[in-house]
Amino acid sequence: LCTQDSFPLTVQSCIMPKDCETTEWSSWSPCSKTCRSGSLSPGFRSRSRNVKHIAIGGGKECPELLEKEACIVEELLQPCP
Repeated sequence: LCTQDSFPLTVQSCIMPKDCETTEWSSWSPCSKTCRSGSLSPGFRSRSRNVKHIAIGGGKECPELLEKEACIVEELLQPCP
């Protein structure tokens, strides 16, 4: 007659952690404003990047994929009609 001792059961992932990987940032888009108006609100421009590999096995999650910033070009633009 055999008896089996009870051992703690541990489960460990066989997946090696891999961080998210993204492409390089794209070029900045043109400013959203194309002419100067009376308002002082700035235009905006943006750039993006894509995911090459998603995070797996507890790796570092993907960073933001879209970046947006104000572009103040009022002095460079012609007045709006």
